[in-house]
Amino acid sequence: MRTNLPDFYYLTHFHEFLSHLTTKSGELLRATDLTFLHDFQALEREQQALVVRIINRSQPWVRRESLNYAELPNWQLALAALEQDEWVVTASATLSSNKLPGFLRILTKGELQQLHAETSLTNSSSPPKSATKARWITACQELTLNELRDAAITCEFVALAEPLAARIRYLLFIYFGRTETDFKQFSLRDLGIRPTHEEVHVNTESSLRFESIEAAESALYYSELRQQLGDPAVTLDSLDDINAWPPPIGARAERLALSCRFRWGEAIKATDPASACDVWQSTAHPKAQEQAVRLLYQRGEQERAIALAEAIIRDPLDDTLALFAEDFVARKVGGKRTSILTDLLRDALAEIPIDEAYRGNVEQGVVAWHARHGAQCFHCENNVWRAMFALYFWSELMESPQGGFVSEFDRTPRLLQTGEFYTVMQTEVEQRLQYFSQSQQAFKHIQKHFTQHYGRLTSLFHWHSDLLQQLSVLMEAPAQALENHLRTMCKDYFAFTDGYPDLLGKGAKGVFLEEVKAPGDQLRRNQARIIQHLRSVGFTVDIRPIVWQIDSDQPYVVIDVETTGGGRDYHRITEVAVVRIEQGEIVAQWSQLLNPERRIPHAITQLTGISNEMVVDAPLFAEQADTFLALCEGAIFVAHNVNFDYGFIRREFDRLGRAFRMPKLCTVQLARKHLAKLSSYRLSALCEAYNIDLINHHRALADARATAELFLLIQSHRLGCQTAP
Repeated sequence: MRTNLPDFYYLTHFHEFLSHLTTKSGELLRATDLTFLHDFQALEREQQALVVRIINRSQPWVRRESLNYAELPNWQLALAALEQDEWVVTASATLSSNKLPGFLRILTKGELQQLHAETSLTNSSSPPKSATKARWITACQELTLNELRDAAITCEFVALAEPLAARIRYLLFIYFGRTETDFKQFSLRDLGIRPTHEEVHVNTESSLRFESIEAAESALYYSELRQQLGDPAVTLDSLDDINAWPPPIGARAERLALSCRFRWGEAIKATDPASACDVWQSTAHPKAQEQAVRLLYQRGEQERAIALAEAIIRDPLDDTLALFAEDFVARKVGGKRTSILTDLLRDALAEIPIDEAYRGNVEQGVVAWHARHGAQCFHCENNVWRAMFALYFWSELMESPQGGFVSEFDRTPRLLQTGEFYTVMQTEVEQRLQYFSQSQQAFKHIQKHFTQHYGRLTSLFHWHSDLLQQLSVLMEAPAQALENHLRTMCKDYFAFTDGYPDLLGKGAKGVFLEEVKAPGDQLRRNQARIIQHLRSVGFTVDIRPIVWQIDSDQPYVVIDVETTGGGRDYHRITEVAVVRIEQGEIVAQWSQLLNPERRIPHAITQLTGISNEMVVDAPLFAEQADTFLALCEGAIFVAHNVNFDYGFIRREFDRLGRAFRMPKLCTVQLARKHLAKLSSYRLSALCEAYNIDLINHHRALADARATAELFLLIQSHRLGCQTAP
């Protein structure tokens, strides 16, 4: 990984960007764009560098003195030449009502006070000097644009001339596919921070992001408008009125325009709810139509709200909206007292006991419960489904002439971005789905791509070592269910990327899916939609509620480590002991001296009795790691001051490049909660108070056995609290 970049790296990146545009996106360039490219090449090097430096700033306005870079000794002359040729102008020439808030935000509080004093001589009311910067910004916004444009402070800032700035925004948009404002992605790539797609995945045959210049400009218009509608500092008065918006051209612009209409309704609903309802009702956007139904009903227009909900049921925009509308009509018209979400929760499986050690990671508790009952289970959620889709259609998505990526920085394959994957690739998709009629052929196809492409850059899913095993289980689900669901994902990928059940498992009755719900958890609508869809295509899907209780079948491992010192980043383990408890009984114990690969301090030897001579021929932790893990399988990690022991164990596994994660309980915390109040909760004090043998204190096995006896005592109290009326 590089730690720095050469002088003029940004200019090199800009020329790379221009080269891509001219060679691969020429059909999207207007004559004005070609003129800019020609004129830019004719500039002197320092002038080019200044233009790119200004483009790379996070704001369009740049302080003159901030352009004094070491590699630009003649920056003032270069800047003057750019101003003379109208490449660059003072900030006053670019200020408008919708840009003013952004300009004021980059000024310091002192500059705002100076600006207000200079331009409001006739206005006696001004905030006190101690007022916040936000209040000074508000005060300056009350001034007229002409007053602000004439202020001296605006001459201290420069910006690209607006026609040029607009075309650069357009060029960035057709390259990145989003409203990027700079070229930092190139720098992050060169520094090794931002991985990019390999050249084989960057499409060379169909590299146009948009079908026409008009479609690209339309998409940019609505993309920028959507950003402005999401900026609380931008007022609607400074934007084009909704009735003046140009008709969107192309699928991308159409989607963005719908999102803009939804945001416009959000912006006016408090002051003009009737107009918000009208905008939302006439907008083919799921959230807009849902909000229209809700707001109409709240305003007392019940008949209109119900009529709209019934129309949605007849022709829904998506499954989530249909679920809302069906629920709304059932409750408001049919008198149904509970929602569909509540009904799904009431039809859940029987609740199971999970130890409170799994709080914050309840899914792993249910995975362990299934393992104790003979089922193989994984906590997968969305990733395994997205991986199945991406790996199954890897060639079509990543490498086909119609697919791939427009640039190396794209995050999503082009055909998924445009929503055209099934439309364009229908023949290939249907041929690929025929693998499900052949035994194991579908999984072999996924396995091949997993092996060939493991670790390749993709934003569709996360690679990990257990993923193929999870996929092998998922692919044992009914073939028709898998085929139907993959076809649905092909048709509307982004509608099926989240909301999947937490767990994927395989038991005596085959593959199953479970959504885990702890006490107080709610079922979200997107989860309900996915559950209903998966059931409809043939998967076994249930909701699994849990209760925080001690499960008699839950094993525990009581662990103690002795170390060379207190800091786990610098010190090492000298001895480890494990005492395994099942069904309330100690069933196994193990201890091992370890070579810490560093000297044991004399004070530690005096405390533990473990000397350098005792560990010089002892095995390394790496040699005992698998034995340790085998003893811990399926158990909860218990220790006295658990974070000390757990932290050292986890750090040892980190050094081996292996992940270590277990649920944990601390006998110090449990003793404070369940046992009598004592002046000290040190292990020796607790053992003395409850007549627990503690011989050879500060040796791992002795401390682990004593802690195990203490834990069993605490467990009896926990069980008593659990069964008390």
